[in-house]
Amino acid sequence: MSQLTNANALAYFSFPFGNFFELTVHGLLCVLSLAYATFFCLFAILLLGLVFFWNSAYRLIATIT
Repeated sequence: MSQLTNANALAYFSFPFGNFFELTVHGLLCVLSLAYATFFCLFAILLLGLVFFWNSAYRLIATIT
């Protein structure tokens, strides 16, 4: 049984770096997760910047008036 499993694994990974479909799916998942992480980080930075700016503007307006 282990010999059959080894043969299947060898046939499965014989294509340059693995099964093309698997590579494509994993590549897409990787790109999507990286895009999601990048968007999340940018959104968090934007939100923090907005809060900081709003706080500064509010203090400035309160100081002026």
